[in-house]
Amino acid sequence: MSGATAFASCTAVTSGAALSTGVCVTDGHRYVQYEATLTTSDTTVSPSLNSVTINYTAAIANSITGSGTGASVGLASGSLPGATMYTATGTTTFTVPSGVTSAQVLVVAGGGGSGDDNGGGGGAGGLTYSSAYTTTPGESISVTVGAGGAARTNGSNSIFGSITTTGGGKGGNRDANGSAGGSGGGAGWAGVATTGGAGTAGQGNNGGNE
Repeated sequence: MSGATAFASCTAVTSGAALSTGVCVTDGHRYVQYEATLTTSDTTVSPSLNSVTINYTAAIANSITGSGTGASVGLASGSLPGATMYTATGTTTFTVPSGVTSAQVLVVAGGGGSGDDNGGGGGAGGLTYSSAYTTTPGESISVTVGAGGAARTNGSNSIFGSITTTGGGKGGNRDANGSAGGSGGGAGWAGVATTGGAGTAGQGNNGGNE
């Protein structure tokens, strides 16, 4: 590994001991490489290494994300160490882990339902991102995942603590305008001039016009 300390300069780590006792690895390092030295007092057999287990605790602050046609908040996806995601609609509570004083937060509201009879499409749920949401270790933060709207219905808001994102606007029915929302619903169509709903500033866009 480029830049790594030569194995010859490292102290051997015994089974069950912290890797940092070998001087070459500290708690702040992202990668671990190892060299195993096998010995035996029985010259009739060859020693073998069958498995290696390294236990660790992720040190990254929790992140929050969400996605979905209708629904989501969450503490970023499971692809990030230490991250938590909420995608089931409804309200729950997030308890801030020890030592976490800020978090990246992405909150996505439920999308709006479409209109009917040549109706417009529903608008996307609003999206809000905070790169450093202030938290206190041990505190409980309310989390609400908004559901997507049924036909002719706006999507529901999603909430994380003090952050609220607006549900998508419903699409307009025949000859009707789209509704306002996180992103506005699209205009209905029937040969008359109709307009899309207004989007929420900083969260989405206006719906399309007929």
